[in-house]
Amino acid sequence: MKHVLKYKLTRELTTPGIKEIEVQLPFFSPIVSVEVQRGYLCIWAESEIGTKDLVNAKFIIAETGDSIPNNTKHIGTIHHTGWVWHLYEIIKEKESRNWC
Repeated sequence: MKHVLKYKLTRELTTPGIKEIEVQLPFFSPIVSVEVQRGYLCIWAESEIGTKDLVNAKFIIAETGDSIPNNTKHIGTIHHTGWVWHLYEIIKEKESRNWC
C-alpha cells in the first residue's frame, strides 16, 4: 500500500543562486507537492513505507531568471517570504526515477 510521505530538502532559501540538493527517495515515488513547512523546503511523494529500493535523487532550486540545465524536470514553484523559487529534479538517463 502506498502512502504520501514527506522528505525535507533544505532549510535555507534566502541566499541567491542555484542550489543543488540530494536526498534518498524510493525508486518509484511520484512527487505530489513541494512547499515550505516550518522553514524547511519539503516534498511530498507517494511511497511505500519501509521500501529498501532507494536512489539518490538530485534537485536544484532556482530563482526566476536563473539558467536551468536541460536534463531537469520541473517539480513545482514555491512562494516564500517574498521570493519565488523553482524546484527541478536532475534527470540521469539510466538512473531516472519513475515519477509518472
